[in-house]
Amino acid sequence: MTLDIIDAEPAESLWDRRDIAIVLLLVGLMAALYLRRIGDYGLWDFWEPKYAQAVREMTARGDYITPYFDGEIRWTKPILIYWLILVPVSFLGNNELAARLPSACAAIACVVVIYMMVRRLVNRRTAIMTACVLATLPQFCFLARQAVPDMVLTACLGATMAFAALGRFSQTRNRLWFVLAYTALALAFLAKGPVAGAITVGAMMLFLMLDFPWSRLSTPRSALTELLSIVRQYHMVVGAVVFTLVAAPWYVAMLIEHQQEYIDQFLGYENVQRFTGNVRGHRGLADFYVRTMFHGFFPWGSMLPVALIMYFRNHEKRDETFLLRWYFLSWFLAIFLIFTMSGTKIQHYIAPILPSTAIIIGMLWGRVMQRDTPHWCMAAFLPAIPLAYIPVRDFIKESDKYVLFNFTNSYSLYDLDVSPFLQYILLVWVLAMAVAAVMKRFRTAAVIAVGAAACYGGYFSQVVIPHQSPYRSLKSYVDTHRDHAVAGDKIIHVGSYRRYSMNYYLDNNYIHIDDDDLNDVMVMVDEHSRVSIVVDERRLRSLKDLLEHHTRQEWFTIATRHNRTDMITNIQKEVPLF
Repeated sequence: MTLDIIDAEPAESLWDRRDIAIVLLLVGLMAALYLRRIGDYGLWDFWEPKYAQAVREMTARGDYITPYFDGEIRWTKPILIYWLILVPVSFLGNNELAARLPSACAAIACVVVIYMMVRRLVNRRTAIMTACVLATLPQFCFLARQAVPDMVLTACLGATMAFAALGRFSQTRNRLWFVLAYTALALAFLAKGPVAGAITVGAMMLFLMLDFPWSRLSTPRSALTELLSIVRQYHMVVGAVVFTLVAAPWYVAMLIEHQQEYIDQFLGYENVQRFTGNVRGHRGLADFYVRTMFHGFFPWGSMLPVALIMYFRNHEKRDETFLLRWYFLSWFLAIFLIFTMSGTKIQHYIAPILPSTAIIIGMLWGRVMQRDTPHWCMAAFLPAIPLAYIPVRDFIKESDKYVLFNFTNSYSLYDLDVSPFLQYILLVWVLAMAVAAVMKRFRTAAVIAVGAAACYGGYFSQVVIPHQSPYRSLKSYVDTHRDHAVAGDKIIHVGSYRRYSMNYYLDNNYIHIDDDDLNDVMVMVDEHSRVSIVVDERRLRSLKDLLEHHTRQEWFTIATRHNRTDMITNIQKEVPLF
């Protein structure tokens, strides 16, 4: 890139040809990371199959307001993710590609919006680095390839804060930016509920701590005047109308149809109780999301502590530049504090913090790549070397579990050693930091750093995720059953937890029996002469012995690669899957 592209200052024009070229390059990178092979592997338990199956049941019922799963109302999430999946399903069919496509598109849109906002308010150099950081964050790459609402929420909240920033800090102060911000906020409400409002209000309250003229609140009249000024400045009346028109109809329709049950289940249990208490055993200590950011944001996360420390250096004066930085930091802090205080903690809940994290790290890179590079650059980059080593050490020491632990669940990787690749990434990262700190070749270091992060994102999304699919989905069992089943054959799942991929791939046409009720299995076997049983590994031996004693026939174990379950059958023509 030429220096005029890198060092361009903030611009009031939305796009020029260079920005269009940069965005196209970014979209190409993201398409390679998020879309390639996105439909080649089964939907992962426990979340993905629920959304795809709910869309199937929604279509079958002709009810596009109330989501159902396995014949029961699914209160967990609002409607937007189901509507978005329904669009590609209508022309691609209900499959893995269609289910995951909305998340991938939301991720791409999020990066483009963040680039546009940073380009307009800061400069092109910082915008490029911010977009590259965001696009290659491992957790961002992962959620872009999952049929869950978290990426849609992240994109909508990112757009909310980005458009609000454009409305507040652009010289023109165009009301259209606020209209777009309130629209995006309404969509965030439809993506995951009131948490979107809590994050936005929390971020704006933190921002107004410095932006609001507190010194003028000497009398009730002056206080009222200033409050009305804030209402006008942020176009809250127009925003309330826009928000109501977009978000309220679905909530009102659900309230009318389900009344008190909707209040108790969706608002009470799925929102209030998730924050105030522990739901379904998802808990964690105060450092839960600190560890998540170190591991889920590798290798960029190693720069975050220093970026935060250096964030306001040389910006002591509370001018518009200082306030813009405080706005981005308020965005980051509100999300971190809200989810840290929440009683229910899951790794991907913190996903809405990804855009603000990328901006903070991008601001550091943008500052050091200026021609008058400040003298503290060495102090900013050298600590990133040992900090990057911490997650790599944990990857190796803890059987690689952190690769997935900080994205969706606590399962380790199976039959795959990622340690050599992680060590190569770490070596390249060390090279980038050394080039930056010692040689002060910051543009060269930026290219190396982005390349390392993109390679890690590509390796994770193109190799690790597809390789782990047989351990995260029971699709292979369903395919085996279908290949050898005839009319009347039955498939049963015996386990303490339901495997929802069976709901999706069998369209609920199977039976789940708790592993403490093995006598119920005997009843089903007596009623059906040909049965395939998916059973949790810890119950395999006892169930097989019980079946052979009860039926006086041999039961065959099908060797598969799933980490926690096996499949047995009395269909004698069955052959091993692997």
